[in-house]
Amino acid sequence: MPAKIIESLQNPLVKEIVKLQQKPRERKKSGLIVAEGQREVSLALQAEIKLRHLLVCDELFVPDTHYPVTLDENQSSLVKV
Repeated sequence: MPAKIIESLQNPLVKEIVKLQQKPRERKKSGLIVAEGQREVSLALQAEIKLRHLLVCDELFVPDTHYPVTLDENQSSLVKV
């Protein structure tokens, strides 16, 4: 299954992520966090934290040997923005 593509700020997933970023109550209620940036995502993957979604902007993503993040186009959690 190829990666999903988000093209609108009105997308429900974008709205959910913004809510999680801005409201501690939402994070506590849902038990979810937002790991932002390649370093944090890499550390989360190394700690075997299960990803619900992995949002990636191809134009900004640059592989980094210190903080590896493997992008599998068929990964069900991969969403391109």
